[in-house]
Amino acid sequence: SGPAALLDLILDAAYGEIPLPQNAGQAWRDQFTRLAINSRRVLKAHAWLAPLITRRPTLGPNYLRWFDCLLAATAYPGRDVRTQVRMIGTMWAYITGFVAYELGEIEASRRHNLTEAEKRRIARPYLVQVIATGRYPYLKQFLKSRLGKPTDDDFRVGLRAVLVGIE
Repeated sequence: SGPAALLDLILDAAYGEIPLPQNAGQAWRDQFTRLAINSRRVLKAHAWLAPLITRRPTLGPNYLRWFDCLLAATAYPGRDVRTQVRMIGTMWAYITGFVAYELGEIEASRRHNLTEAEKRRIARPYLVQVIATGRYPYLKQFLKSRLGKPTDDDFRVGLRAVLVGIE
């Protein structure tokens, strides 16, 4: 009871917002991809959720349904439960890490009330000085690329790499 119970309910309610794949016959990678995209969307919609997930165990019905769906997606004749949990954990680490980076960028911009252009303008003199030392040739290439914030496509490309690695 009390605040901890309330956090558990809020956390479980958030898991309930993640749409689960309905086609149990789909390949596990397709199910994981759909679930990863849906999970990322919910995590980004609730900035408070990502840190809470890593600090609170949950056994609520929505979480259990979510986890059972992942176990079903990874079930394969001859594959043991430890391997399934490793597959799920690796994918979840990628999702939560990617979202944590995205939310960190958003929070830093909000906290300092700076646009991307303003952040670059402020950082530029220091980075020019660092690059001039010649000790960071790869950083120099990176800065020239002006990639910007991570995109949905960046998430999907990274997810595909993770899933290929798991396979």
